[in-house]
Amino acid sequence: MHIISASRRTDIPHYYAKWFSARRKAGFAEYRTVYGGGAAGYFRASLEPEKVLGYLFWTKYSGPFHAELKALREEKIPYVFQYTITGYGKEIEPGIPARAAVIKDFLKVAKSLPGPESIQWRYDPILISTKVHTHAWHRKNFKEIAASLSGHTRVVNVSFTEPYQKAIDKVPEGHVITDFPHF
Repeated sequence: MHIISASRRTDIPHYYAKWFSARRKAGFAEYRTVYGGGAAGYFRASLEPEKVLGYLFWTKYSGPFHAELKALREEKIPYVFQYTITGYGKEIEPGIPARAAVIKDFLKVAKSLPGPESIQWRYDPILISTKVHTHAWHRKNFKEIAASLSGHTRVVNVSFTEPYQKAIDKVPEGHVITDFPHF
């Protein structure tokens, strides 16, 4: 038996609910790993209910996934969440609904879980910018999100963006600074 850490590489709850359902019905999922192994780097994970202790889902929005969560509950297969809420908006996270909708969804997922220890909030990555996402913006934004989630989670994970050129190139011109002064 094993725990499946699903969607760390991609947001399965947000984008791949139908795929997840089909893979569970098939009883397995194949995935590629950068660490090699298997035929040409592919591994097969059993998704047969009797072989799965539970799932860990990583998401920024699980709205399309609620039917799958209901099916897991009906089969008595536990799940927990790492749920990212940053509130950056469409300029930085174009595929993510508005912060209020994401918070509402977080709370809906939290109610389906045994308790607040089963869902962790990720305020990650912290992207400091010189225009919109300033230190003051982050302090205010973080406090507002934390107040909304109060009592529904016990953990928040935070990290700063690493100023790798690959990451910097994806952000709109003039928004990122690579010096990370203290809050």
